Amino acid sequence: MQSLVHCRSAPSAQSIYRAAPPQKIRCTHIASAKSTFFSHRSGQLRSSRPSLLRRSATPTSTISGKVDKLTAEELEVVLQERTKPLIIDFYATWCGPCLLLAKELEQVAEELGDTVRIVKIDTDEHPEVSSQLQIQGLPTMVFVGTDPNKPALRTEGLLPAHVIKEIVQNELLASEAEAAA
Repeated sequence: MQSLVHCRSAPSAQSIYRAAPPQKIRCTHIASAKSTFFSHRSGQLRSSRPSLLRRSATPTSTISGKVDKLTAEELEVVLQERTKPLIIDFYATWCGPCLLLAKELEQVAEELGDTVRIVKIDTDEHPEVSSQLQIQGLPTMVFVGTDPNKPALRTEGLLPAHVIKEIVQNELLASEAEAAA
């Protein structure tokens, strides 16, 4: 797997996309974490989990029919047989920014149509892929072009749909047009 995807960091968002660079957002598994918080109802400190820390019941695989959820084996096949640019979203069901990114990716899939394929890998279900590709922060996106010799772009954190589209158009599709010319 590691030989199929060589990553480089995305160029500075300030220079290319005229926006502030995305901040790294690191999610940790907080479903079992206990914390102390102030209850406005009782006016006391409580030592238990607030409802915001509970595991999300919304499955991310049903967010869009245009975004495919893959296994590790399916990802290797898709990487070897790709004919169009690929966005790989590494996510977890308990990660809030990952759920927000799923909606942004759905919008990108609708706007770009068949020019790019978007797939998702659940890092909890496939930890071996996360380990091989050194996925440490969630959500992480890897942008892979059709040229196997060109390194992939990698971003961590939540990005808006228009920035994802600009990365695809300026980095993946533009380089393919240059290679074809």
